[in-house]
Amino acid sequence: MSAFANRIKNQLVYLAWMQALIATVGSLFFSEVMSFVPCELCWYQRILMYPLVLVLTIGILLRDQYIRYYALPLSLLGLGIAAYHNLLYYGVIPTGWHVCTGGVPCETRWIQWFGFVGIPFLSLTAFAIVTLSLLWYSLPKTEYEDNLPETSQSISYHWIKRTVSVAMLTVYAALFLIALTNGKPDTINKSIPSTAYIAPASAESLTSVGEQLITEGRQLYSQSCANCHGSEGQGVSGLGVDLSDSPFIAANTDSVLLEFIKTGRQVSDPENSTGMTMPGKGSNIALADDEILAIITYIRSISVNELDLSEN
Repeated sequence: MSAFANRIKNQLVYLAWMQALIATVGSLFFSEVMSFVPCELCWYQRILMYPLVLVLTIGILLRDQYIRYYALPLSLLGLGIAAYHNLLYYGVIPTGWHVCTGGVPCETRWIQWFGFVGIPFLSLTAFAIVTLSLLWYSLPKTEYEDNLPETSQSISYHWIKRTVSVAMLTVYAALFLIALTNGKPDTINKSIPSTAYIAPASAESLTSVGEQLITEGRQLYSQSCANCHGSEGQGVSGLGVDLSDSPFIAANTDSVLLEFIKTGRQVSDPENSTGMTMPGKGSNIALADDEILAIITYIRSISVNELDLSEN
C-alpha cells in the first residue's frame, strides 16, 4: 500500500472524533438554542453519539490500537437506529410500526435543508462517517512492521471491513434516494388557494358538517397534532396549548388559522406560551390545504368556544 494511503488511514481517527464532536454540538444547538424538542429515537442516537467524543479523545491521547473495538459498537448501533429513524421520517415504514408513542413525533420536520435533508439524515451521515473512519483507521507502523507479511487474521479483517463498508454505502445510497424522492412535500391541492377567504364556521354550520369531514380531520389531527396538543385537544404541558378551550381559535376564521398552521410559531413569537417551536403544518409538510381545513373543522367540533365574529 502506498505511503500516502497509509498516512490517510493514520488520520482517520481524527476525522471520526471531529464528526462526533460536530454532531454533538449541532444536536445541542438544535435543542438548547433553537428549542427543537428531541423525539425518542433522537434521544437514543444522542446517548450513542455523545460518549464517542470522550471515548475517541481518550483513545487518541493513549494512542490505543484497540480504539475501534470499543467505539465501533456505539457507532454501529447508532447507525442502525438512524437508518430506522430515516425510514420512519420519510414515510417508508407504516404508521402502525412506529415506536414513538409519546412526546414529539419522530417524523417532526424541524429543518428541511435543500428540500429533503432533515435531522435524522444528518444523524445517519454522522454515524456513517464515524463508522467508516474507525473501520479503516490504522496506527502508524514502523518500517519493520510495514515489511511483515500479512497474516490470515489481518487478511480476514481486511475483507470484513470491505464487506461492511460496501453494505453501509449501499444502505446510505438507498436512504439518500428515499430522502431525495420522499423528502419534498407532495403537490399541494390547488382546489383551495391559500390566499382565498374561507367562510368562518359558525356553531350552526358545524352541526351540518358531514361526519366524514370530521372523521378525516380527527384522523389527520391524531397523526400531526395529537402528540403535542393531546389526543382530545386538551394540550400537553411544555409542548402544546389546549385547543379545546382556545380563545385564539375562537377569535379567528378558518382562513387565518390555515395560514397560521402552515407557518407555525417560533419561540421568539410574543404569543408563544410554551417556549417551544410549533413547526409549520405540525411537521407534516405533505398536508394539503384541504386536509388542514379538515383538521380545523375537527378542532372546532371539540372546542367549547364558538367562533367570535365580532372582530372578523
